[in-house]
Amino acid sequence: MSNEKSAAGGTAALFQTTHFNNVIVAENPSKLNALTGSVCHQAAMGGRWLRTIPIQPGTKRPGRSNRDGFPGWNKPWNQAQYEGQAAGWTAPAYKDFGVGVRCGPGDVGGGVFGLDLDALDEPLAAAWRAAAERELGATPFVRIGRAPKLLMVYRLAGEAVPAKLSLSKGEETAGVEFLFSGRQFVGSGVHPDTGKPYFWEDEAIFDARPEDVPSITLAQLETFREEARRAGEALGWRAPEGGQALAPAGPGRPTLPYQTVAEIVAAIEAGKLGAPGRRHDAALDIGLWAGRRRLDQSPFELAELEWEIETWGDGHIRTFRNGFEMGLKLRPDEAVERALLEQALNAVDLPTLPAPAAPAASAPRVVAASEWAGRAVVPARRLWWVMPRGRVTELIADGSSGKTTLAIQLALATARGEDEFLGVPMEAQGPAFLILAENDEDESHREMSKLAGGADRLADLDNRFHSFNLAGWDAALVREARHGIGPTARWREIETACANIHPVLIVFDAAADLFDASENDRAQVRHFMRALTALAMQYDAAVLLLRHPSRAGMRDGDGGGGSTAWRNSARASLTLEGDAKDPDRRVLTVRKANRSRAGEAIALRWTQGGYAATGDGKTLTDDRMKEVEAEFLALFERHSGRGLSASHTHPAGAPHIFAAQSATTSKAEFATAQERLISAERIKVVTEGPDSKRRQRLAWGAGQ
Repeated sequence: MSNEKSAAGGTAALFQTTHFNNVIVAENPSKLNALTGSVCHQAAMGGRWLRTIPIQPGTKRPGRSNRDGFPGWNKPWNQAQYEGQAAGWTAPAYKDFGVGVRCGPGDVGGGVFGLDLDALDEPLAAAWRAAAERELGATPFVRIGRAPKLLMVYRLAGEAVPAKLSLSKGEETAGVEFLFSGRQFVGSGVHPDTGKPYFWEDEAIFDARPEDVPSITLAQLETFREEARRAGEALGWRAPEGGQALAPAGPGRPTLPYQTVAEIVAAIEAGKLGAPGRRHDAALDIGLWAGRRRLDQSPFELAELEWEIETWGDGHIRTFRNGFEMGLKLRPDEAVERALLEQALNAVDLPTLPAPAAPAASAPRVVAASEWAGRAVVPARRLWWVMPRGRVTELIADGSSGKTTLAIQLALATARGEDEFLGVPMEAQGPAFLILAENDEDESHREMSKLAGGADRLADLDNRFHSFNLAGWDAALVREARHGIGPTARWREIETACANIHPVLIVFDAAADLFDASENDRAQVRHFMRALTALAMQYDAAVLLLRHPSRAGMRDGDGGGGSTAWRNSARASLTLEGDAKDPDRRVLTVRKANRSRAGEAIALRWTQGGYAATGDGKTLTDDRMKEVEAEFLALFERHSGRGLSASHTHPAGAPHIFAAQSATTSKAEFATAQERLISAERIKVVTEGPDSKRRQRLAWGAGQ
C-alpha cells in the first residue's frame, strides 16, 4: 500500500506501520495490542468511515466493561450509549483488547460486509474461496485467524443478506456466514483457539478508503451461496435436513428440567449433570439455560455456574460461555418472558427481543502435546508476591493490627507503578480501588496523605487511586435472601465504579462489614467469594479481601475464622501478626498459595511512613527456619570432609550443593540458614591457602 494512501487514511498509517504489518503481527504479538485502545478511539472519534469496537482479550466478543462484554452493542436503542464509550477507549485500560470492525449499512457499519468461510477442510475452503472470487470478485482485504478458515471483506448496499449455509460430512461441520447488520468481526487480536494473532493476507481493512473496498450486491451473494453449496456437495458435503443449523443448539435442543441455579449445582454434585464423557453437552445445555433465563442480570448466580464448570477444564468453560451467548439470543424462558411482558406494559417503545439464532457449537478435540511445541507458554499472572490476578487473596488480621494501612500501601505501590513493595518485586501496575467500610473520607484523606508522603503527592497518582469510604453508611454488598444471598445496591455501585476505573487491584475492607450473612454458612460464603472472583476475572485484577480471625484462629495462629469456605475459595491467604514484646513489629505470613510455599513470611516494622520490611524481602517463619537449619547441619555433617566453600553463589558452595540434593529446600533458604548458623557459632568460616590464592571454607563452630 502506498504511503500516499496511508497518509490519506488518518489513522491508517498507525495501523499499518505499528499495528497490522504482517511481519510485526506474526513476530511480536505483544506489540499487536499495544495501541489498541488509542487506535479504537481515533478510528471511532476521528470521523473515519469504519466503525470499531474493542474485543475482549482471548475472545471474539465485543467488550466494554461487564463480564459478558456488551451484548446490546448492535441494537439501535443502545447506539448512543455505545458511542459514548468511545471517549474512554484509552490505551492503559484497553491495552490487551482486540479491535472489532462493525458491519452493516450506512452509519451503523459504513457498508462493511464480511464473508466468513468457516471450513477447516482444505479442499472445501479452497473451493469456497474460488467460488467467491468468481462470483463476487477478488478482494485485497482477506483476514485469517485459524487457517484455512478466512474472512473476505466487501461493501454491500442495502440491508438484506442470505441465510447462513451449513454443511456436514460425517462428524465434520462447515459453514458460510454473511456478516452484515448487527454483526462484527475481529480485525486485530489474538485468536482464542490458536493463541496466535489474526493477520491480513494482503492489506488490512484499517488502511482502506471506502472506494478501495470492492462493492457487491445481494443478487451476487445469493448466486455465490448456491455455488458454494454445489461445490460442497461435489466434495461429499451435505446440507442438514430442512436447512437447519447442524448443532441442536437452538430452540429445538431439549431444555434442562431445572428451575434454579441451586438445582443445577445439586445435579452436578450428584453426578446427574456433567458426567465424564458428557461434559461438553452439559456445558452447552447449562449455558443455553442460563442465557435464556437472562442470568447476565444475576452475576452471583452466573458466577456460581461458571465456578462449577470451570472445574471441568478451560474447554468446557468456553463451551458454557458460547451456549450462554446463544441463549441470550433465543426466546427467553416463560418466566422471564412474563417479566419482560410486565415491563413492556409499563414502558414505552420497549425493544423487541432479538430473533432466534443458533450458531453451531464447536466440538471438543483431543490435543497431542506435540501441538504445543513452539507455542509460547502463557505465564501465571500475579500482582505481587503470592497474589494472583483474576482471583481472590484474603488478608487475615485482628483489629488494630494495621491491615488497612498495609492494604493502602500496596494500593499506592500499584498505582504509582513502583518496582517493588516490601522488598518483593511488583509484577503489575495500574489503577487501584479500595472499598473501605471502616473509614470515612476524612480518615482516608489523612492516612493516604501520610502514606503517600504528603497531600501534594496525591496529585501524582493521576486518577489511578480511588477509595469508596463507607464508615457511617450501610456497607453491605450482599444480604441473606429467601434462597441464599443476593447483591445490594451497594454492590451495583461498586460494579459501576470498576467499569470506570478498570482496576488491577481491588481491596475489600472488611468482610465483617461487607458480608451481611452467616459467615459460618458454607454455601453463602461460597456465593460471595465467587462473586468477588467473577469481578476479579472481569478486569484481570487481584482482589484482596481483609478479614478478622475467629478466637480459635487467633489461638491457633493460622488466622482461620468462620466457614472453611473462606480459605478454600481464596486462591491465596495471608496473615498479619503482631509481636507481644515489640509493638512495632509485624510478620506477614503465607498461609496458603498455589505457587509458593506456605510458611514464607516478611518481617515488618512500623515507621512514620507506614510498614517497611526489616530484611531484604521474603524470609521464613521460625518453625520453617529450624527445619532448614536442621537439614543444613545434617547435610554438612555428610559433606564436611569435602572442604565446602563458604560462598553462596559458587558451585562448590554449601547452599548450591545442598539445594541440588534436597527435594524441599531452595538454595536461597540454605544460604539464609548458613548465615544464621554462622551467627550462632554452630559453623564458622575458615580462611586458608597461600596469599596468592586465599579461599574460605566452612568448618564446625565452637557452639556445635
